[in-house]
Amino acid sequence: MRRQQAATAVAVLAAMSVGSLVNERLHDPTDVLEQRYERTGVVGQAVPMRTLSVTVHGVSSAAKVKNYSGVATTRGIWLVVDLGYTAKDSTESLDPGSIVSVDGRRFGGKQAVTLSCGVSLPGIEHGCRQIFELPKGVLAGARYEVPTAGGQQGDDVAVIDLQIDQARAQKLEASTATFDAEQENS
Repeated sequence: MRRQQAATAVAVLAAMSVGSLVNERLHDPTDVLEQRYERTGVVGQAVPMRTLSVTVHGVSSAAKVKNYSGVATTRGIWLVVDLGYTAKDSTESLDPGSIVSVDGRRFGGKQAVTLSCGVSLPGIEHGCRQIFELPKGVLAGARYEVPTAGGQQGDDVAVIDLQIDQARAQKLEASTATFDAEQENS
């Protein structure tokens, strides 16, 4: 009888250990519901999302940006993301995106210069540019991220590899060009 009790105790302890291990590895249901759905792509590739698809056509850089209030300069660089987006079923706008460096730093949000992308009609690509002020040294391996309009938790986020290697990053950072934001919005 003692052997049977010992075997039962060992079996119960083993089952509790396995249950504890499984419980540790399972995600909290709330976290799963709020988790974003990353839709990945690269420059030149349309990334389909719930309400629209977005394509980064290319990137360029500038040392200065001319806008309605004057000329904005930076100690870093201005990265200009040339993109297009196509609404699926109804008119859609594109939320401001962000640039994410390899080390996870995010650049975007309130900027000295912002460009509004407007509204895309279903099935027709709407082109626009977004501009980001970045410190030097963060471009290599950077990606562009933009959420589905409204940016709700648990919704799609396009994550687009900008395909910038170290050599291209150095060229972009060496730019002395001036980007004319006034002409862009006219």
